[in-house]
Amino acid sequence: MNVGDVVTIRVRDTRNPAVFATGVVRQFNEYSGKILPNPKWVAQDAITLSTGISEFPFRIIERERIIGLGEAAPVTAPRSDTFIVQGSKPGSTYTVTRDGSHWSCTCVGFGFRKDCKHVRECK
Repeated sequence: MNVGDVVTIRVRDTRNPAVFATGVVRQFNEYSGKILPNPKWVAQDAITLSTGISEFPFRIIERERIIGLGEAAPVTAPRSDTFIVQGSKPGSTYTVTRDGSHWSCTCVGFGFRKDCKHVRECK
């Protein structure tokens, strides 16, 4: 583990073992993020991990609580495509857009039904 590596860390939960008997609370948590340099006030036997949350930008994890380590799964952006489709009337065109699994069209029919032949054509 080096500064700048993106990892997933499995950390043992330090709460009372009786809490886990209910089965509602897991005995570990997993955190993913980039390893950051430790601030001066953090002990050397701890890891500073980014969270991606502006209000809570990093977390401090004691090395003794780590029970597993792996590389974080790469984040892939949802697929986004735009198509220009000819309408049934001469000179009319519509824009069909796919954003992840969500499709949309600029035609009037899609505005009413949330489906149209233009979207079906592009799929």
